[in-house]
Parts: sequence; structure tokens; C-alpha cells
Amino acid sequence: MAESSIWRLRWNRAIAQGAGYLLVAIICLASELLIWVLSRTLAAARLEFFSTIVGMAVLFALSTASWVMWKKTDDFYRRWLKTRVDFINAHLGVGFSVPMIMLDQDEMLNGGEIGRVICSFIATNIVSWVAVFLLSVVAIGGVAKLTSQSPSRKGSICSKKSIAPSSTDDRVSSTEFEYDAEIKRTRCSQGGSSSSSPQASDTEKQTPAPDQETSNNEHPEPCYHDESSSWGFFTRHFPILLSLTLGFLVGIPLTITMHEERFFDSFTLWFIWISSVRSQRAFKKSQICTFSTTLKRGLATLMNPVLLTTLFMTGYTRAKASILGPGGLARTLKKFSGGSPLYALWTAAISNTPLPNNPSGWYGAGDAALSILECGILVWGFKLSECRRQIFSTAGLLAIILCTIAAAANTFLSVLVSRAIGLRASEALSFAARSTTLALAKPATEAIGGNSPVNAMLVVSNGILGQLVYPFILDKLGVSNQDGDIVVATDTQDSATDESTPIQTLSSRNPISSSIDSSSDPVPFPLIPKSWHQNISTADSPVTVAAGIAIGINGAAMGVSYLYETRSRAAPYAALSMMVFGVMTVVFTTVEPFKSTLISLASR
Repeated sequence: MAESSIWRLRWNRAIAQGAGYLLVAIICLASELLIWVLSRTLAAARLEFFSTIVGMAVLFALSTASWVMWKKTDDFYRRWLKTRVDFINAHLGVGFSVPMIMLDQDEMLNGGEIGRVICSFIATNIVSWVAVFLLSVVAIGGVAKLTSQSPSRKGSICSKKSIAPSSTDDRVSSTEFEYDAEIKRTRCSQGGSSSSSPQASDTEKQTPAPDQETSNNEHPEPCYHDESSSWGFFTRHFPILLSLTLGFLVGIPLTITMHEERFFDSFTLWFIWISSVRSQRAFKKSQICTFSTTLKRGLATLMNPVLLTTLFMTGYTRAKASILGPGGLARTLKKFSGGSPLYALWTAAISNTPLPNNPSGWYGAGDAALSILECGILVWGFKLSECRRQIFSTAGLLAIILCTIAAAANTFLSVLVSRAIGLRASEALSFAARSTTLALAKPATEAIGGNSPVNAMLVVSNGILGQLVYPFILDKLGVSNQDGDIVVATDTQDSATDESTPIQTLSSRNPISSSIDSSSDPVPFPLIPKSWHQNISTADSPVTVAAGIAIGINGAAMGVSYLYETRSRAAPYAALSMMVFGVMTVVFTTVEPFKSTLISLASR
């Protein structure tokens, strides 16, 4: 192929990639604007911190309503937004590391207090995880039996047009977008269109999915093979190389000449996060440690990007502080994050009223990471809408009831357990919101006089611990190890409205299990009746729903992010549970007489 054609193809793909990143930036900016508008609306009731969760609910309601009025909304979402939403979801985890990085030595507890906090952490987690899961699976399984409805007949299946077919690599959207140019390149490598693949079903051959339709009258475009190894290396590692280049060419000069450290901090955080994500993915695909499935799975789990980013960025900030001398750590952390959300900074700028804890209105690299986290939680409204039938079902209603009960039990019993172990009142009160999202945990803890640094450590530790054990526990429960394709069934109404669209399939393999032991069968949990372990390839069993509820309550945003990234059927229940549990936790910690009762329990 002529060199001019090769560079034209490269240029087109680069433009497509750039357009994708630009659209992600637009979605993030629109999300922040929506959060800002909602924060001003909620300011009269002093509930600004609810703006992100309310935004997720509003987005879910709007997307669902638009689908009801115009069914082709899902086509637009899948074509233009879904991949970008998945991209944001894959990277929102960078914000989870910020609270741990910001922990100062002056805020640390002594050895005895740390030991008691760890004991309380272990005790409350064991009780909460086991109790919530068993209560949920018994309640949902019991209701299913009482109503004499088979789970496979219930309306708990995802919308037929809201989930696009999965690619071979479950995490491809975490760093790259799927564009027409990329699809054409893939088809070229396969010697034809995806519909002619030998793995495709007869239905798929006869009627391709809407986003894969091509006119038979059109001549197929020529296929070009770009065999340059150097160009391939550059395109594969473009985010890492770009962050390094910008760090040296922009970040360091600005730090030296203008004492502007935000750019260098941002590029360093970006480099560490992207490198961690890529390293974990590469290790899972590699032939390293293939002699031991257990060892490889354990090492892959320990390479969790949030954990690695927290460790390396903590080392980076401490090394930077050591260069500055006395007081360097406080100055470094202040430069890294001012501690104010973007909506608060905008409000302060418009009203010309400085923030008490951030009078200069500083916005650092850590604040940008937290903004990505806020945007990620808000766009989960789209993810909820993808499985709207799971939300508007008996299982969804039971999830709301169970989360309300769990929020009350966790708020009061966690404080009592912590006090019984010997924690002081402020540290014990930090456990009242121990597994709520960061956006809600901080105001809830401050309202009752709890220790905010301890609470931040508990919230992030809950999420990291969950991500470390999910690959093992969910496989044993038969939730995340979903071999084969999931049939995305539809109800009668949808079948009537669009009969020409075939039933689509979604490959929902766990990234670890698919690359290591995808042929293994789920092992039923010993305390659960075998009749409740329905085939999750066709419906959502009580075990799947209960796992989603338990993860949404205890794993919060990090748990939900993991389930969405691995395309688990439990993800929508986890997102719903996280939202309800967080809201009710704030109610029990800020509204009388619950607030007074909680404080009096901690003062005993």
C-alpha cells in the first residue's frame, strides 16, 4: 500500500480518537454543570452534597423517560455515548486514591487506636457483608417462591437495545474507543465483516445489530494493514507516552520557572494511573504464572490500579515533601488538593464569597481526580437506564427496602460495636458512614462530630478490600463467572415495537476468569438452596441480586465501578443499593431524632 494511504489512515484514526476524547471532556463538563445547578437548588436546605446522587437519579429518570417517548433513544446512546460513559466509569477510580494520599501524619492515630480501628473495621465488615447478603438472598428467594414466579420469567432483564455486544477484551474501553476505523481494521484482520465470523449465530448473520448494519449494495471499503511496529507501539502506549512527554516538557518547566506545580502533579497522577491500568491488563493476558491459576489470579488482584496509584502517589508526594524541607508535606498536600468540589468553587466565584476551608479557591490535581469521580457517579444514571427492567422490578423494590434497613442497622450498630471495642466517641462515630460514597460520607461524619480522616480511610479501605476479594468471592457464588453469552431478553411490548431487531447477546466474562479459567463452573454457596442458583445466563437469580445489594452497600462506588467494568449482572442492583444506602445513611446522621440518638450512643 502507498505510504500516502497509510498516513491518511493513521490521520483518520487519530482524528477519531481525538474526537472521542473531546466528547468525553464535553460529557464531564456537562456533568459538572448539572451538579452545580443541582447544588444551587439544594443549597436552601443545606444539602449541596446530595447533588451528585440526585444528578444520577435525574439522569436515570430523563434517559428512561426519553426511551418511553422515543424508542430510538437507545440507538443514539449506544452509538454516541455508551463507549464514552464506559470510558469515564473505567477511570473514575483515580479519585478513590485521593483521600488516602491526603492523610497527614498529624492526623494519624497512635498504635493502640489504630489497632482498635482495625478490629472494629474487621468486625463490622464481617457482620455487614454476611448479614446483608444472606438477608437479601433469603428475602428475594422467598418472595420469588411466594409469588410462584420463576426468575427467568420476571422482568429483570436488561433492555434489549441498550447493551452493545461485548468485545473480546472486557476492558478495551478503559483506554481506547471503538470507532468505525477500528472496526474496519478488525474486519480486515478477520478477512471480512463481523457478521461472517464463524462464531456468529445464524440470527446474527441474517439480521445484524443496528450498530453493525451495512448496506449490501455498497461496495466494501478496501482494507489496509498498517504493519509498522513502531507506529503500533506508539498507538498502543499513546496515553502513557503523552503523559510522560507533557510531564517533562510542560510540567517540570512550569514548576521551576513559575512554581506552578499543578500540571506536573496532574501528569504524574495520569501517568501512574494509566500505567497501573495497562500493567494489570497486560499481566492478565500474559503467559506469566500460567502454571498456577491461583497465584496468577492473586497477583493480578494485587495489581489493582487504585491500590497501586495510592501507593505510588503517596510515595511521590512524600518524596516531593522531603525536598522542600520542614513543613513540606503540608504544603505539598495543599498544592495537590484544596479539598473543595468544583461546584463549590464555581459558587464561591460567582457570589464572590471565599470558602472557609479554601479561601484562595485552589484547584489541584487531586481535586481534578475527585471531579472525575463525581462525573462517573453521575453518568451511572445512564448505566442504570441500560437495565431499567431490573430496577423497576420486584427485586428492585426489595433492594430499596433492604438498603433502608441495612442503613439503619449499620449507622447505629457500627457505632455501638466500635465503642464496645474501646474507640473514642469521635472515632466510633466515623463508623456510622463507614461504607458510604465519599461525596456523602464526609458531610455525614462532620454532622455528628466524627473523625473525617478516619472515615475517609474506612471508606477507601472498604472499596480497595472489596476489589481485592471480588474475583474470588463472586466466582464462588456464581455471579461474576458468567460463561457463554447472556441472552438479553425483552418483554412483549418491546417485541411488538421492534420485531426486526434480533435478540442481542452480551459476553459477560470476568477479565480474570476469562483469561485464566473461563471454563470453570460456579460453585454454589453452601448455605443457599440449589434451586436459587438459577442459570444466570438467562436471568438474574436471587444470588446475583443479593450480591449486587451487598456490594452496593459495603463496597460503595468502588464496588459498583468494578461490577460495571466486568459487565456483571449484579451491577445495576449495586448502583441502586449504593444510592439508597447512602441517602438513608445521611438521613440517619443528620436528621433528628436519629442524630441525637446516635451521638448519645457514642457518648456512653
